[in-house]
Formats: sequence, C-alpha cells, structure tokens
Amino acid sequence: MIGMGQCCMLAACYLLHCSAFTDTDEVIKFVNDRRKSLVVSAENENDTISRRHSPLSVPSQIRYVHYYEMMLRTDHVRCKTYLISDITIMTIPHTSANIINGGCINPYISLSVLAHNDEEEIRNAWFPKRIYNQLNCITKKLTNNKLKKQQPLRSYIIGRDDKMTFDMLPYDVNVRGDVCLSFFSEGEKLVQLYFNTCFINDNDQDNCCLVFDKEFIDIACDDVYHYTYDKEFKIMIHLKQVKDDPSINIYKLHIVPSSNDGVDPPVVYDRDEYKQMETELRELLFMYTYGDTNIV
Repeated sequence: MIGMGQCCMLAACYLLHCSAFTDTDEVIKFVNDRRKSLVVSAENENDTISRRHSPLSVPSQIRYVHYYEMMLRTDHVRCKTYLISDITIMTIPHTSANIINGGCINPYISLSVLAHNDEEEIRNAWFPKRIYNQLNCITKKLTNNKLKKQQPLRSYIIGRDDKMTFDMLPYDVNVRGDVCLSFFSEGEKLVQLYFNTCFINDNDQDNCCLVFDKEFIDIACDDVYHYTYDKEFKIMIHLKQVKDDPSINIYKLHIVPSSNDGVDPPVVYDRDEYKQMETELRELLFMYTYGDTNIV
C-alpha cells in the first residue's frame, strides 16, 4: 500500500475536501486518469492496463476515500467499539501445492488497530497495535470456569471444506477506529483488508455483519483468473456494538513497538513539517490539474 497508491489516495481526499469534486467515483477516475500507470509495455502502448496497475486501485485505499466523502457529508462522526464474534472466509483458497486437491495449510488471522501513545510529546504519532494473533492469543476464562486455549490450527481442503470459521467470542476481541484484518498461511500473508468502525451501518446493533466480496479485498482482488481465490471468495465479520472504549486506541507506556513485531517505531511531525507536507501536496495537486507527466 505504499507509494503511488497512497499519494493518489491523499490527492483524491484533498480534492473532495476542497469541493473540487463531490463524488468519490468521479474523483478516483480523475486522479487515475491524470496519474497514468508507469507499467505500460514499450512494445505495445495500446495494451489495456489492468486494474492492479492503476495508481489508485487497492480496495482499502478506495474504501477510505469513500469514508472521507461520508465524513464530509455529516456533521459528526462518532467512533464506536465493536466486539467481534466470529470471522468467516467463504470458499477455500488454493495456496498449497502439498495438498492433492488444493487447499490451505494451517491458516490463521491477525487483527490490529491504529493507536497512539498517551505521552503528550508523541500524542500525534499513530501506528499499528496488534490486538489479536491466533498463534499466540491469550487464554480466557469462560463462564463455566474452564480455560479455553487458542484455537488449534488445521488444514482446509477444497471439495471437503467450503468455508473457514474463526470463533472470536472466547477472546473478547474489541475493535475501534481503523482496523486491519490479515490472513496468513505457512508464514505468508494471503489477504488483508482495512475498515473503520465509525462508518459501520448497524441498524441491528446485536447482529451486525460486514461482508467483503473478493473485489473489495486487498491482494485477492488481483487474482482476476481465480487461480488462488474462487470468484465467490469473500470475508464475513460478525460484530456486536459494545460500550465505547477509547483505551483500545492507546499504546500503554510499557508497550513499545519493535521491529520484531513487524511494527515500525512511531513517526512524529512538528508543525513546520506538517506545513511542508501540505505545501508539497498542493504542488502535486497543481501538477495533477495541469497534466504534468514528469511527476514520479
């Protein structure tokens, strides 16, 4: 998600913010048209550029541009906390050659939220905070006074299994704000997606279900020929709204992210650096508008 896509996402949001556009689909088309792909074959420049090579094509990035438009249309955005009851992955991805009929070996999930440190001097630094990892999740005492250990990993075979369900209730996994769901198998990240709890439309607070079809899931959407992920591949997240808990988005003082956790140390910008970033973004948008093709 780094590089051109992030830049185009910020440009699209800025154009919405400045009221240059009022529709997300229109501003995304405009940004992609202005920022032509650099991955065009020199042998045949008339070839159609696939969606995965478009500047702004990652589903999570597009989702957040829609979020920004929704935020501009409302007077107040309320952050909400949800308890995840279960996560279901429909159809079995073909990720392992060691299974005769195809399938997935020992898949597991990881959940992170965007958090900041409560120290005043680094309050503006936001970075991922892992709240659940199936490999090392903590045991939880159930109502019957028995301890339930982490869910054992197992393999799923195409033809025998039609879905993967991860029961989350025993672990009290609460999410708030920006959430990243990652899906792994044999140490490799297979898919991921980002969403924000502020924009969940929960008419039934006790039975809310987020459904992400294949085309709206990062990495999986690039499998246009369905080699690895079936065309019916989707992720379903069942949630229940609970009492809001802002502490979910705070890193405790004794918890310091390290490179061993796959989390970069927090980056803090002062006021002058923010102004410089804004100036560079304005220059970039000017070049977008007037079609400067020399920008990389």
